[in-house]
Amino acid sequence: MRWIGAILGMLFLIFGPAQAGPLFDAAKQGDALTVKALLESGASVDERGPNKATPLIAASLEGHTDTVAALIKAGADVMARNRSGFTALHAAAFSGHVETARLLLASGADVNGRINRAEKSPIFMAADEGHIEMIKLLLDHNADIVTLDNDGFSVLIRTMFRKHYDIVGLLKQNGATCPPQDAFGPEFRRLCMEAGT
Repeated sequence: MRWIGAILGMLFLIFGPAQAGPLFDAAKQGDALTVKALLESGASVDERGPNKATPLIAASLEGHTDTVAALIKAGADVMARNRSGFTALHAAAFSGHVETARLLLASGADVNGRINRAEKSPIFMAADEGHIEMIKLLLDHNADIVTLDNDGFSVLIRTMFRKHYDIVGLLKQNGATCPPQDAFGPEFRRLCMEAGT
């Protein structure tokens, strides 16, 4: 049940406490028709909701690709960040919404953008949650798997900690290397070396 707490904690980081406007609420619910109507009536496409998230971030977290497309068409900033540093691509990667992420990447989202303090790019978010199809997409868009997060861990190391061995294998196929034995011990290295074989 710890994973439920982790997800709720991540959602709080993304949204946090605050009031949301009607555009934000419609985007979060995936109501593309209401989103379009509100935009046509003059709503600000990048209005801020809870934790300073934009409607685009809210729609991306929920995987509402049609709504994301409408917001982007209306000029939404694909690189806008919430208070914690999350972009829409971080949100889509965290939730595993591949088609939403594909659209964001095609619209100029930074595949290697890093969130505040934690220094995690979208591929870290996808790896932590075990979203292998998302990781394939991000790798196809040249996601950096070498740079470390603020804890000093690579994507591969974090994936090993989460025991997503299929993803470890994929990362190794794309140039990631297992740490030396003295870094995390012989068993850790053995599991890493065997992952994906």
